[in-house]
Amino acid sequence: MGRTFVMLWALVALPFVVTAATGGPDGLLPHAVFHPVYIVFLVGAILVLVRLRAATGSRMLRALALALLVAQAVAIVGHIGEEIAVLQHGGLSAGEDIFVESLHFWSANLTVPGLLASLLLLIVITIAAILARRRERRHAMSSI
Repeated sequence: MGRTFVMLWALVALPFVVTAATGGPDGLLPHAVFHPVYIVFLVGAILVLVRLRAATGSRMLRALALALLVAQAVAIVGHIGEEIAVLQHGGLSAGEDIFVESLHFWSANLTVPGLLASLLLLIVITIAAILARRRERRHAMSSI
C-alpha cells in the first residue's frame, strides 16, 4: 500500500506544488496547455483511488478515498470549464483578461476548492492509512 500512497502524493500534491512554484497557468506552461496537463494528473489520481478502494478492507479508508475521488472529479470539471474559456478567448494567445471572463472565473471556483480539498483529504487519508496499518500490526501481534 506504500507504493499507492507515493503515487497519490505524486499525482495530487506534486502538481499543486509545482503549479504554485512555477506561477500557475501563466508560468511554466501556456494557459491553454496547463489545464489539460493538470487533468491528466487528476485522472491518474482517480485511477489510483479506485484501486485503493478495491484493495482496502477499511471502511474509513474507502470513505476517505471516495471523498478524495469526488474532490478530484470536481477539480476536473473546473479545469474543463477553464480550458473551454481559454480556447474560446484566444487559446494559446489568451491574455490576462481570461481570468475575469465569466466561464473561467466560475470554473475556477470549482477547481481551486477541489484541489485544496484534495490536498487536505490526501493528508487525512495518509494519516488514516498509517493508523490502520499500526492497528493491524498490533492486532496481529496480540493474536500470536
